[in-house]
Amino acid sequence: MKTIGKWLSIGSRHELTRDCFITRRLLSSLSTSVTTDDGSIVDVQKYRQQHDIQCFGDRIPDPIQSFDSYKWPPKLAQKIKQLEFITPTPIQSQSLPVIFSSRDLVAIASSGSGKTLCFVLPALLRTLIAGLDRWPKCLILSPTRELTHQIQTVVDKFHFARSVCLYGDVSFEVQSMLLKRGNPHIVIATPSRLKTILETGIARLDYVDFIIVDEADLMLRMGLGSDFQYIMNALPAKRQTLMFSATWPQSVQSMADQFLKDYVRVNVGKTRSNQSLTVNKNIEQTIKVCKECDKEKILLDIMNEFVPTISGFIKTIIFVRHKKTADRLVRSLAQDSFPARAFHSNKHQRERDYVIREFRRGNISIIVATDVASRGLDFKDVKLVINYDFPSNLEDYTHRIGRTGRHKEKGRAVTLFTSKNIIHKTSLIELLTEADQNRSTESEDTSEMPEECQVIKSSICELTGHQSVVISCDWISGVDQCVTASWDHTANIYDFHTGQLVVQLAGHDQELTDVCAHGSARLIVTSSHDTTFRLWDFRDAIHSVSVFQGHTESVMSASFLGTDKVISGADDRTVKVWDLRNMRAALTSIYVESPINKFAVSEADNLI
Repeated sequence: MKTIGKWLSIGSRHELTRDCFITRRLLSSLSTSVTTDDGSIVDVQKYRQQHDIQCFGDRIPDPIQSFDSYKWPPKLAQKIKQLEFITPTPIQSQSLPVIFSSRDLVAIASSGSGKTLCFVLPALLRTLIAGLDRWPKCLILSPTRELTHQIQTVVDKFHFARSVCLYGDVSFEVQSMLLKRGNPHIVIATPSRLKTILETGIARLDYVDFIIVDEADLMLRMGLGSDFQYIMNALPAKRQTLMFSATWPQSVQSMADQFLKDYVRVNVGKTRSNQSLTVNKNIEQTIKVCKECDKEKILLDIMNEFVPTISGFIKTIIFVRHKKTADRLVRSLAQDSFPARAFHSNKHQRERDYVIREFRRGNISIIVATDVASRGLDFKDVKLVINYDFPSNLEDYTHRIGRTGRHKEKGRAVTLFTSKNIIHKTSLIELLTEADQNRSTESEDTSEMPEECQVIKSSICELTGHQSVVISCDWISGVDQCVTASWDHTANIYDFHTGQLVVQLAGHDQELTDVCAHGSARLIVTSSHDTTFRLWDFRDAIHSVSVFQGHTESVMSASFLGTDKVISGADDRTVKVWDLRNMRAALTSIYVESPINKFAVSEADNLI
């Protein structure tokens, strides 16, 4: 018992409990005003309006203006002072009073708003108050291993509680030993690994009474909903549950309604009604409209303009859609004297941990990453985010650019926008408008933009009709129509003025990867993971379809060479040229070393 008391470095349990529960008495005394650091009084409603705080629920405690509003246990107070936590962020100022009033909570705020500290401080306080009770008392669920590591890093800064991280791609035996012998106060886990551990009977959650769900929306999007339900059903009924998310879609609402009791919802920042995306106004957003084949050149121009400084390179994250693109850009940037490291799920965990650690330390300045780095990871001093590939939805766009402009710092985000992304145009403009951003483009003179992208400057209708992600889009010149390709195996042709679906092109057996239109010839070519690409003739109506076979793996791109030839590229590392009048065999076929994408096909075109 003496050893445990010494390890905790705290006074008696009664003294600790008395100190900690002063917070509740303090909260009950704050009713209609907030006291600032200088002793002045701020009207609660005015304070919430100034900080874009919206609260939903009954008996909502007033926000705090300073961490000194609470009488923390001495050791915790000392650490808060050392870490210079003085003024809480808006989400912290309203969420902490809700948590300390023993209410369930749903907190919605943008990346970099300080959500992690919202639950780490109460979790630490809960472990201290529990004294010699059985462990673990706190469970933190997070969707990715990187996020679990980041949360543990914040917990470890206080040196008050033992924590353990549980996630996949690490020895099951080692993690089991940590649970059995480490006797952790706080368990930080991904749902899938924790479910496996619970099924084996290695660990039980009988004493857990404080549960945090971090990045709830991402957790559901990753398909972890069933694992989450299994864990929640295994928890004691008497518990306090906190849920943190960047968005408030119907799936998260259903999760909260099912597992939280009489909860308070706190929103910080303006939200869009259709997706409830919060917008960070500290980020200067620039949209550069360009052709797909010009993206790499424009990327280098951006790098040369913003990245080099007298003291070295500024911290930069470049986001791409595909892992192969990340590896290719790292090689390309190295040729232009920009040392970069790739970060994606194909990298071993040891290498990913190394890249994160060295990027935080400043030894690595440039990362080329897939969306695995877009959620939750908290990097200091990231000055520039570049969206080389536009993400599949506006939610991912918000999280990507949220890697900069964190903790009230200013940041810059530059996005390359091509005709393939035109389906997101309306939502993007709405997001920029709500963030008080100018719709900056590569050229303010629309006549100098690519014809297929000039529509970015005008208002259009929402185009709906696909049942899955839209992966590509092309403008059909001369007829004011566009064609979209989706993972639902179809391509849709829309009237751009009315947004009406003109015709749906169906026939592929697997997800589409690309679409290209030849307006003057009235031809469309679609490529797919089913190893084929198809030619659609729409001069009067879709009256003929030609199937081109010859690749052995997914066809990643196909485009026109004039009016009588098509060039295609596939994951089998071959690029082929086809005569539209003779579909039986390719005219030319070459093997390329680089991973196949639209850029690689364009380069191969020059070789052919």
